[in-house]
Amino acid sequence: MKRMASFGLIEPYWKTERAKHHLQELKTAIEHFSNSKPYIISAEDDIENEVHRIRVKFSEPHCWIHLIAGDIFYCLRSALDQAVYYLAKDSFPYPDWTQFPIFDEDTAETRKRFARYTRGVDSEAVSFIKSLQPYVGLNREPLTAHMLWMLNKMCNIDKHRRIPIRGCATDISFKLPPWASVTKTNEGCIITVPPSRKLEVAFDPIFSVDVSFGDSSEGVEIGVEGIEEIYNFVREYVLPRLARFCK
Repeated sequence: MKRMASFGLIEPYWKTERAKHHLQELKTAIEHFSNSKPYIISAEDDIENEVHRIRVKFSEPHCWIHLIAGDIFYCLRSALDQAVYYLAKDSFPYPDWTQFPIFDEDTAETRKRFARYTRGVDSEAVSFIKSLQPYVGLNREPLTAHMLWMLNKMCNIDKHRRIPIRGCATDISFKLPPWASVTKTNEGCIITVPPSRKLEVAFDPIFSVDVSFGDSSEGVEIGVEGIEEIYNFVREYVLPRLARFCK
């Protein structure tokens, strides 16, 4: 962390400071969402099965939560790109070809692009960046578990569309009579009671909320803890090691 105070990578560190601000903002927004009783209650009589059903459906998180998450990913991705720029700037005045390469496969094309993005960067720094590529160590962990792969994927999603988020209740508790049964669903829960006793049901559900970001069809879906892990990886692991190569 000694290099943080130097001018070498100070601007990438500023980006991570902004990401930290957004991360706290995200946690606060999710807490407010959780405390707002984010559910809709509806009821129906199932005459055929002689039961009365009460459906508790989890509400969609506020759009600001999507946007704040996107800001976190952008700041962290930008911090990496800026770090490579400043490393190359030791050799060239304005290296406008740089970015932090993140590739999920090792091919002739990706090697060519890797060399172009890191031209002018110290060879030891290039070796370190290469060691961080998602395709390295695929025998130890799946590609979708790699933090830089997830960061890059989330940034690409955010550039083209709103980051999908999914809110679900991880724990639901009620004060219900013993003759009422509860079944959890992906959207909330269903409470089943005898039709003759439906007017006796009064409850105030308590939710523990979990919000995840990403798209399972694209192989990436992470919660707030996962986002914080990516932040710590960039801020506390990647940048300090790149800072050692600043002249």
